[in-house]
Amino acid sequence: MKIREEELPRAGPWPAGVNNLAPEGRLPTDENGRPTVLREADNVDLTTAGYGKRRQGSESCFTGVLTHSLWAHDELGFGLFVDAGQLHTLDADESVSPLGQTVGNLPMSYAAVGERVFFSNTSVCGMLMALDRSVHGWGAPETPAVPAVELVDGYALPAGLYQLAITVTDALGRESGAELARQIRVADLQGILLQGLPAGGQVGIYLSGPDDQVLRLAARVPAGTASWLIGTAAEGVKIATQLLDPLPPGQITRIHNGRHWVADGRTLRWSPSLRFGMTDLAHNLIRFDDRIDLLEPVGAGTPAVGLFIAAGKRTYWLAGADPSNFSPVDAHAAGAVPGTSVRVPGQAIGMPDDADYTIWLSRRGSYVIGMPGGSVQSINAGRAAIHDAERGASLFAQRDGMQQVITTLKAPRHQGLAVTDRAVAHVIHIDR
Repeated sequence: MKIREEELPRAGPWPAGVNNLAPEGRLPTDENGRPTVLREADNVDLTTAGYGKRRQGSESCFTGVLTHSLWAHDELGFGLFVDAGQLHTLDADESVSPLGQTVGNLPMSYAAVGERVFFSNTSVCGMLMALDRSVHGWGAPETPAVPAVELVDGYALPAGLYQLAITVTDALGRESGAELARQIRVADLQGILLQGLPAGGQVGIYLSGPDDQVLRLAARVPAGTASWLIGTAAEGVKIATQLLDPLPPGQITRIHNGRHWVADGRTLRWSPSLRFGMTDLAHNLIRFDDRIDLLEPVGAGTPAVGLFIAAGKRTYWLAGADPSNFSPVDAHAAGAVPGTSVRVPGQAIGMPDDADYTIWLSRRGSYVIGMPGGSVQSINAGRAAIHDAERGASLFAQRDGMQQVITTLKAPRHQGLAVTDRAVAHVIHIDR
């Protein structure tokens, strides 16, 4: 049946919300035989007590050409979105500014740490500095080649076979990777003269001891210095970026436990600790049987820390903080609708605390909670089945005393768990 707007306040209540799984003739009822659920609510919000109210409308703040991938973070004073292939900011006063960064029209993923926002889709990635809104590559500078080497007499290096590598550090303090070290045979009391150093930033020169393989910092050379002489043994810190490369872009990016994580097709990649935007392409990866649709960390700073990964028809749990010890285990017998994950306060979903929990739309048609420790709990299974879809977007909203997770779906597909007969409650609103 349809309910006109003026009739809505007198209808209900439906304290158990929406149920589209029970047969139409056997909807759950109270002790008086009155239905406690709706089959469907179109443009209707249900209060905690189960009474319906017409859903609020919306007001346009920006008219775009092809607008998508809106995102915001509690600690930033602005949001980000893409329109016509360009990255834009959206401020609290609803003003919009282009950032001059072309990213295309593939769905964008974002992750923030401190004042840095990392963004990525499957073809483009970058980093935004929140303070001045400047855009940079998300990794360190390009790995430099080892420059020309000349041996000179009259210095204090002991004889032996040395290993040499160099890096470049940019103005943001990000140190590049380093090539495979070059071997240099040094006679007793010689020095090593490097000529043609890179000009693109501060140069780090790393040198091993004689007949050793541990490279230590010999010098940090100011940007623009063309040559440098190594005349004494290196005693600085060990090299930390040798054989590292920029992380490739991917459909999902996250920052978790001091590492940068990227879902690159069906491959999960990660950075070394605090080396955001960089990775060991040969070793820092796990491949799954299907494309990764969900990558969500939970439990940071606790023994229950880990990652949920949805790929294809399964959702997996990777336990722990050290990815070298990861071993995927089944957590949920369904995948996830891409883009539908969102963080919500625990009390809004019946948890005993007010910590934030991660929920997403399972491909089985229900919202699920990814719990620290790796269990997955359904929120509305058995009561409602939501359409499967190509992808979606979710947000948590608090308004008019209600707490809601609102999800929009792109290319929704009929959810096989739902029944086909339904009594629909529509609100008919006529502007006068």
